[in-house]
Parts: sequence; C-alpha cells; structure tokens
Amino acid sequence: MSTRWLGSSHSASQGNVCVVLAYSAGGAALMNAWLFMVHASLSAYLLMTILWLPLVLLSMLRIRRSTSEGVHAPLVNVKADTGVTSIGWPIVLLITGSSLGLLIVGGSTVLLGVFAIGYSIVPWYRIRPCRERPVRASLVMCGGGAIVVAIYRHHVGFVFLPLAAWILGVAALLALLASTPKKLSGKQPARAAPVPAEP
Repeated sequence: MSTRWLGSSHSASQGNVCVVLAYSAGGAALMNAWLFMVHASLSAYLLMTILWLPLVLLSMLRIRRSTSEGVHAPLVNVKADTGVTSIGWPIVLLITGSSLGLLIVGGSTVLLGVFAIGYSIVPWYRIRPCRERPVRASLVMCGGGAIVVAIYRHHVGFVFLPLAAWILGVAALLALLASTPKKLSGKQPARAAPVPAEP
C-alpha cells in the first residue's frame, strides 16, 4: 500500500483535461491536413489557429490550477501500480484514440459524435496517467488516432475531415465544461497522515 492524492474534485478536473487536449490537438491536426489538401492560404491557417488555440490554453490553465490546488486535497491509501497496470493504461488510451481514428476513416458523423462525446464524459481521472500526466496521456491518445488515419489515409473522406475536426472540437468543449471542479460545501476532510509503502 502507498499513500497518494486521489479522488478529489481536483483530480477529476485534471484527469479529464487529457481528453480536452487530445480532442483539441486531433481536431486542429485534421483541420490543418484539410487546409493543406485544399492548398489554403496562410491567413486560413492563422484563422484556424486562433479558433483552436483557446481550448488548448484553457486546458493547460486547468492542469496548472488542478496541480496547485491538489496539494491541499486529502491523501488516501491506494494500492501501488504493478507493471501490468503501468503498461495496460497506455494501451487503453491508445485503443481509445485508434477507435476514434477508425470512426474518422469510416466517415460516420453520427457514430463519431456519439463516441467522441461519450469518451468526453468517461471518468478518466480514475486512470493514473490521465490524472498525473494528462499531457502525456493526451499524446498517447492522439498517437493512436494518428496511426490509424495515416494507415488508411486513402480511405478518408476529403469532405469529412473538417466535419470530423469540428465534432472533436465540440466534444472537447463539452469535456472542458464537464471537468470544471464543483465547490464542496462544508469543511474539507482532514489530511490523512502518510502511511509508508510496504516493501
């Protein structure tokens, strides 16, 4: 057993921010790919950057706030991660990104919207990499989607790319709203005394 900060509203906030970062980066990448394919002007790239950058900045600010406020969150006793779980959670994130990539390749607006929004409300804060390293977790998720889209790039619908990008953008906004920490009424629970880890 080891003592670790877990389960507070701050951990929920930071944990779900990885999805916001993944969706924002993925949507921006799809838009840039589409702009490249249509030989868009530099002003079009600049406009898309202005539209997508606020989501990324808000996510980074949320991560910073959650990290600083999480210092005052109570500690609880949890089981230490084993080698299997350390490898398993990144695989889960990779499969999540790959499934979204397959939906983008398939060109189904309804399925992509349902799964993207569904993933945005999943309690990712229960996964340690999402809670403690949200930027790295979002990169793993984006990597899974990028690998699938790159492999099946010839099957991706040209017109569907910007639509898929905006679906991810809306899902990212919903995930950002869902990750807003709620104020708790009453007193904060007392900080538990650290328990040394078992050998």
